[in-house]
Amino acid sequence: EEVHKSQHYFADEEKSKKQEYPLVWLVIDEAHEFLPVSGKTAATDALVTILREGRQPGISLILATQQPGKIHTDVMTQSDTILSHRITAKLDIDALGMLMQSYMRQGLDKFINELPRVKGAAIILDDNNEKMYPMRIRPRFTWHGGEAPTAVKKQKKIFDFKND
Repeated sequence: EEVHKSQHYFADEEKSKKQEYPLVWLVIDEAHEFLPVSGKTAATDALVTILREGRQPGISLILATQQPGKIHTDVMTQSDTILSHRITAKLDIDALGMLMQSYMRQGLDKFINELPRVKGAAIILDDNNEKMYPMRIRPRFTWHGGEAPTAVKKQKKIFDFKND
């Protein structure tokens, strides 16, 4: 009985040591530039390793791209949850279809075709639960309204004509 208690004591101590490390979230935009479908970049091998083995040490990867057809196939096969806005290019639709197992392929085509043509319309593809969910992301509310920044302020009036 004493041995059993000491085993639990050490097991609890091991658990608390494992929980000391924070979870790491690595977020990459324009992911197809770092993980191209063909060829390699300086980051390709490291990112593919994180894709395949990162969950065990607690590394999560969020990849964003507007061109899923141009991203490495391991990204497509190792992803558990995908959020996709409306896509129209066949290459991108086929790449998105690679994410979903055969049981979901027909539903994927239907969901993409039935997405409302409004800003923020998207679908969530959940491979773990084998489901798809429609969603809408709210508009971004910012003081600049989402405009691209400019170096020079726009002049509203180029000429000031006065009637004398």
